[in-house]
Amino acid sequence: MMMKQPKRCKPRHLLWGCLLFLSPGATSHALDFAGSPGSYPHGLATDGTNLWHADYEASRIYILDDQAQVESSFAFPYARPRGLTHASGVLYVASGSRVYRLNPADGSHLSNFASPDPSAPNHQGLALGDGTLWIASRGSPDWIYGVDPLTGAAIVDFAAPGSNPRGLTFHDASLWNLDSSDNRLYRLSPVDGTILASYPIPLGNPRGLTCLDGMFLQADPQVDLIMGFGITNGFSDVYIAPLRYPAGSLQLPYISSHPRDEPNAAIRRILFCQHGISDNAVTYFARARYAADLAGCLEETLVVSFQLLNDNKFTSAPPANLLYWTGSRFWGGLSASATAPYPRAERFSAFTLLDNFLSGMTADPALFPNLEEIVISGHSGGGQFVNRYAATSPFERTMLPPGRAIDMHYVCMNPSSYVYFDGKRLDPATLDLAAGVVDFVVPAAPPNAYNNYGYGLENLYDYPAAVGSAAITAQYPGRKVIYLAGEADTGSASLDIGSAAMLQGSNRYERCLVYYAHLQDHFGPASLLRHRLGTVPGVGHDGLGMITSEVGLRYLFQGPLRLSGLSQAGGAATISWTGGDGLATIQRSTNLLDWTTILATNTPSPFVDTASPPLLPGAFYRLAEPPGP
Repeated sequence: MMMKQPKRCKPRHLLWGCLLFLSPGATSHALDFAGSPGSYPHGLATDGTNLWHADYEASRIYILDDQAQVESSFAFPYARPRGLTHASGVLYVASGSRVYRLNPADGSHLSNFASPDPSAPNHQGLALGDGTLWIASRGSPDWIYGVDPLTGAAIVDFAAPGSNPRGLTFHDASLWNLDSSDNRLYRLSPVDGTILASYPIPLGNPRGLTCLDGMFLQADPQVDLIMGFGITNGFSDVYIAPLRYPAGSLQLPYISSHPRDEPNAAIRRILFCQHGISDNAVTYFARARYAADLAGCLEETLVVSFQLLNDNKFTSAPPANLLYWTGSRFWGGLSASATAPYPRAERFSAFTLLDNFLSGMTADPALFPNLEEIVISGHSGGGQFVNRYAATSPFERTMLPPGRAIDMHYVCMNPSSYVYFDGKRLDPATLDLAAGVVDFVVPAAPPNAYNNYGYGLENLYDYPAAVGSAAITAQYPGRKVIYLAGEADTGSASLDIGSAAMLQGSNRYERCLVYYAHLQDHFGPASLLRHRLGTVPGVGHDGLGMITSEVGLRYLFQGPLRLSGLSQAGGAATISWTGGDGLATIQRSTNLLDWTTILATNTPSPFVDTASPPLLPGAFYRLAEPPGP
């Protein structure tokens, strides 16, 4: 039996902020999501108790329990399997242009038949219902066929509802089809294919589909997930995250990899990942979870994504207690008001909600006793969120519980604009990205309100106004902020092209490099020891590409700097550390009072202290990042 082995982070010593001394000598429930057992999840089916799953790359069929844990598996010897369905003691597998009938106990061949599609078909989904075997075929055109399940003889056929039909299942007297071109689930009449209803789905690269215990399940090969979902979100054009975070009488949708309020000693990292303008919280959650798996840090990372809904996603009135925004949600603006299309009496900044959410998970050390770090990340609109939250939030300074050694950093990826700390902007005549040269001047004829909050620090909103521009400016250099830019993110799709944004550069890649130069121009390089700039070759405006890139994984999961080892030989001390990409500052003392800095560099671990005369027994060493304000 083949199983994909879970990855693990290497053990880390929990010695951040400590010294090294040199001396002589669960309960069963509906499936929300689960990692797939293979590398390319495709077909899904159920026998009413177990799940059956086809992996396209491995050419293997897996038998899973109702939580998607592998019970057994067998090879599929004919070609790469796609669609699956199971009924009356027979497992049907679609591959290429044929359907195979197998013994589900051992995968032995019973019979097979050719596709009814005459147009070089590519079978994707299978379903059994009303005595008919249904086949979703990506052909010319895309079509759905109903055939005799024993012989393959044609019974009925009709056009697929979308241009890329994938998974099929038969449920509640209807045929259901996932389409990966418009990312919707269609409910179809099995008589003639009439579209009875359609719904958004949680992930945007669907393959297999089935229904177990009243919940739909989809397989997604982009993030190696089997995801459960309901169809109760018909008021919106996006899939609404399943969990709810209370805010007064209102609720914020979110999705989380672990409960936020149950003790868990395995959690060492909270990774918050904010979506952009597509409002696809579940997609960003899945990407962040996938990245944690790639980094080998899945089981120690609590991944969470907020869904900050914009009113333009509503097709009808949302539930009366659902939070949503009509304006500057990524800049900390307040949620919908009493005069909004669907009025709300209470209003909340998204930044306040994140402050409260993090406070609830850090205030009691017994909840996550081994929590080491909090990572706030976001791409595109989510990157705008991260930049403004890192600048304005008082959480790290005043709300993080004292006595807890929790590192905090922010990863800002491909935002459309940034918050500037003065009224100067780039002088285009001096811009030379290749040479890293740019000068900043106050624009000669600036557009109206170009330095208002969001682009600058004038006319602050409620949340940042409560902190104040002076405190914002004072605290930002001490924040540990990572700016990541896709080197190919030079297009204009969804780019802010307003006059204030265009003063920051012509595209996202340029704006990131210019902003980093602005920070050094305004604060001085010596004040920005905790800020980092990274670029991702070959990646454009692609959230998955950014978060799973080598540099993305390093900054998201590197962890805080920690001393990990110390040894002495021949009068020299070898000091090692783990984690982090920040400035490694090693200090030495013989009395714990008077410290001497012996290393301040990004040179990788280890470092050899060859102090002369040879060190006496009793020397202390410590590692410290530059402190915040």
